[in-house]
Amino acid sequence: MIFPIPSRHHLQSVREFLLFYHLGKSHIYQLEQANALYINGESVKTSDILKQGDELLILFENIDETTHEAKYFPLDILWEDRDYLLVNKPGNLLVHSDGKGISLSHYVAAHYHDAAIVTRCLHRLDVETTGMVLFSKHLLAHAAMAYAFEQQSIEKEYVALCEGKFNVLDGVIDQPIGRNRHDQSQIISKTGKSAHTEYHVVSYRLGVSRVKVKITGGRRHQIRVHLASLTHPVVGDELYGAKTKGALKLHFETITFIHPFTQKTLTFHCDPPW
Repeated sequence: MIFPIPSRHHLQSVREFLLFYHLGKSHIYQLEQANALYINGESVKTSDILKQGDELLILFENIDETTHEAKYFPLDILWEDRDYLLVNKPGNLLVHSDGKGISLSHYVAAHYHDAAIVTRCLHRLDVETTGMVLFSKHLLAHAAMAYAFEQQSIEKEYVALCEGKFNVLDGVIDQPIGRNRHDQSQIISKTGKSAHTEYHVVSYRLGVSRVKVKITGGRRHQIRVHLASLTHPVVGDELYGAKTKGALKLHFETITFIHPFTQKTLTFHCDPPW
């Protein structure tokens, strides 16, 4: 992978460049030991200095191998470039394998198997939830975007169908969420982790409200727990008190982020299947 060096990295060392994108120190050490770093075609160490206009070649394949067995399945690709892949996940599919079944990560690994590209998922969706999942295509891309997720600088918007009619059409739920000791669900708990959810009711018809949701925190089952706390569980979410059966009606619809390498703000949208 070749990285043209822009002015912001002029006179930085290779190590400083890699740290700028939050690559871990262990990976930086491995790249140097594996002779995987080149400036303008010449092998270098992490202490060597970059100049604007240089081309830094990083052979990630020297230290990185896929951990997913290739399982071919047609992907619904929404967008990709040399660094990232955005796909639309169907319902009833794990993002990561639980050790027993096939996951979306297996399918993505298979898509790039012949190109020897090692992909990594950057966030999770519940198995029942549909919508966008973002993958990195090399270690530096993963480190940079994982940091953005940790800093909560990624804007995420979901759409849900909820039971009942909301009395308040716009609201904010700031309630910490923790694990329920008695089953696999999550609960609102004073000892839980902070979670911030904003909602806006778009429409109401035949006992069902269509709701747009923005979240900060990304706790497990956050949207489902928060909406259920308003007595408006997501349609199909029997775990959190929904009376309706069938598929869960929750979809990751819109994502906005700053691309770490181009510094462009990107927004992608994916309509729900219902």
